[in-house]
Amino acid sequence: MAGNYPDYADLGVYLQTTFTYDVQKLESLDVNSKEFKELLVRMYQSINKIAISLNNKQSGYYPLTEFVSGGQFFPITTSSATGAVNQRQEYVKTFNFGVLPNSTIKAIPHGITINTPNDNITFTHIYATGTTSNPVTPIGPAGIYGNLVGWPIPYVYPHPSEIALYITTTHVVIETFSDYTNTDRCIVVLKYLKTI
Repeated sequence: MAGNYPDYADLGVYLQTTFTYDVQKLESLDVNSKEFKELLVRMYQSINKIAISLNNKQSGYYPLTEFVSGGQFFPITTSSATGAVNQRQEYVKTFNFGVLPNSTIKAIPHGITINTPNDNITFTHIYATGTTSNPVTPIGPAGIYGNLVGWPIPYVYPHPSEIALYITTTHVVIETFSDYTNTDRCIVVLKYLKTI
């Protein structure tokens, strides 16, 4: 494959859908034969490939409790004794934030143990979305794009409508600079590494 990637780079997970085994009449195969032992080895290898692919996948599961997302980040250190490179697992936690506030701060406890100074958690993604069942003032030039029903958080358009999202050692915080109480649904997603 042409490109700037090193030869050892893992460019994704690919698993063939059909495993072919060169075995004739499996039901009459002697379980002590060389062919049967080879079949078992190939089946174990196929199962191992499936397990590796499954373990390397990104999960599409967003629970309200901490969950391993399947994301893997570069290692902090490499074990020189074994030569092993241990990737760091990414965790995800989702919050049903509810209605947003009117020009103030709303905070909910996140339940993630963060040491002070923070040397145990590294955030990789912090994002949220707001949705309303009651569309708000049209946006864009002369409102040509229609009424606003969903937006990312943080959100900046125009300056008085800003929404800030940040994490403290104990809380997920959303700060609004205008009235967003018509946002009746808000979901916050945190993804992070546990640095050990």
